[in-house]
Amino acid sequence: MIRIQVIKIGPIENNVFVVFDEETKNGVLIDCSDNSERILRVLSDLRVNIKYICLTHTHYDHILGLKGVMDGLKTGIVGGAKKGGFDLKRAPGIVIHKSEARYLLEGISNPRHFCDERMAHFEEKDLFIFEGGEMICMEGIEIEVIHTPGHTVG
Repeated sequence: MIRIQVIKIGPIENNVFVVFDEETKNGVLIDCSDNSERILRVLSDLRVNIKYICLTHTHYDHILGLKGVMDGLKTGIVGGAKKGGFDLKRAPGIVIHKSEARYLLEGISNPRHFCDERMAHFEEKDLFIFEGGEMICMEGIEIEVIHTPGHTVG
C-alpha cells in the first residue's frame, strides 16, 4: 500500500512529502525544505529507502535542505534522463524539470537573492532531467511525472 507522509517545515510551513510503499519501503522524497536534519529523522523513523528526490521547482524554500539530505543519505548522485522513464539502476537521483535544472547546475536558487551556504552545485550527470510524461518506477511504486508550470516555469 502506498503511504504519503507530509512534513511541514520552516517558518512558512513548506510541505515536504515522503511517498513510499509500506511493504518494500522504497520511496520518493518530494522537495527538500530547509531543515535537512528533521527530514532525515522522519525518513529514519519511517525506515524508507529513498530512490529519488523530486523537486517541484527551485525556489529556496523547496531546495535549501537538498545538500544536507543528500549528504545525510550518504548516497552518490548519478543520473541522466532516460526517455519514457528513469533507470532505477542509476538511482538515487534528483528529478527536476529541464527549465529548472539550470539553477541546480549553477548552484543557485530561483530567485538568486535567497542563496546561502546550504546551496549545492550539481553537474548535469547528477540530475534526472524531465520534460513531463516520464514514469518513476520502482518495486511497489509507479509515479507519473506531470509538468505543471505555475509560479515558476518548471
